[in-house]
Amino acid sequence: CGLPENNLTLRDIYEEWVKLLPRTPDPPQDSIRQELRKFTRERLGMPDKLPLVSAKKVERIKYDKLLAEFWLIKTEPDIQLSGVLIKKKGSDKSIVLVPGRDEEAIVQALNDGHRVFTFDPRGTGEIIDGGGRVRNWAWFSGRTWTSLWTFDIMQSAEFCLKTFPGSGIIISA
Repeated sequence: CGLPENNLTLRDIYEEWVKLLPRTPDPPQDSIRQELRKFTRERLGMPDKLPLVSAKKVERIKYDKLLAEFWLIKTEPDIQLSGVLIKKKGSDKSIVLVPGRDEEAIVQALNDGHRVFTFDPRGTGEIIDGGGRVRNWAWFSGRTWTSLWTFDIMQSAEFCLKTFPGSGIIISA
């Protein structure tokens, strides 16, 4: 028994894939940054021009010293994400994007005086896998889950910049 001729091991496949990745100096120069952005967008299957983000405020609730605004964000045609902007009274620092429901990250950002926008990227949160009905969602859209989640984060940041002018964006990882 033995491996078929020209068989690739997992390590061989990994090395072939890694060879394609760009190599950059640290920190990268502006021209290299542009190349990296282009490479990443192509690899993730991102459109050259992102669709305009639209949003609708659904509700606004005050709790003691907190204010919560509930939003529906249309990130691309026929796709809506739910999100909540949370802020303490008088806070106007940058907005921290918290994809998912990371309570620790939300509390930390609020305690540091930031506003928080938390949202569920596609296929997470309330529709984590729809009982198995949406597991192929990314495949049907011609993109990967990583691409869809990256897109949702980018569009959520765009929504915050457009809706809350003057705010910087920090992404909680």
